[in-house]
Amino acid sequence: MAREVTLDDILTVVSKHFQIGKDLIRGKDKSKALVFPRQVSFYLMSRMTSHKYKDIGEFMSGVNFASIQNAVKAVKFPRSGRDLETDRIVIKLVGDIRVQADLEDPNPKPTMEALEDTIERLVQLYTRLQLEAERQAHESRKGPGS
Repeated sequence: MAREVTLDDILTVVSKHFQIGKDLIRGKDKSKALVFPRQVSFYLMSRMTSHKYKDIGEFMSGVNFASIQNAVKAVKFPRSGRDLETDRIVIKLVGDIRVQADLEDPNPKPTMEALEDTIERLVQLYTRLQLEAERQAHESRKGPGS
C-alpha cells in the first residue's frame, strides 16, 4: 500500500543521488559541496510533504525559516547556467522519491500537486531547451567571424 512521502525518504534519495551522507546534508557544515544538495532537500521537502518550514528545519538540525525559504527560492529560480541541470536533477529526484515512498504499491498514484509541479518544471525545461536550440541555430547562421 502506498504511503506518504516522509522527510527521511527525501533525505535518503538526495543523499544517494549526490553520494553524500545524510548526516552531512543535515549538518551545519556550509561547505560548497553540501550547499546544493541541502537546497534541493529543502525544496523537495517543502513541495512533496505537508510539513511546515519549522518542522523541516527541526529535522535538518535546527535550520531557520529564512534559510529554508532562501534555499527553496534558489532551486525554484536558479541562476542562469545551472537551470537546465537543476531541473533535470529535481525531476529525477522527484521520481526516485516517489519510488522510495511507493515501494509496496505496484500502481503508485502521485498527488495532483506533485504532478502539476512536475509538469510545470518539464514545461520550463522544454521552453529553455527550445530557446537554447534557437540561439544555437542563430549563432550557426551567423557563421565564423560575423
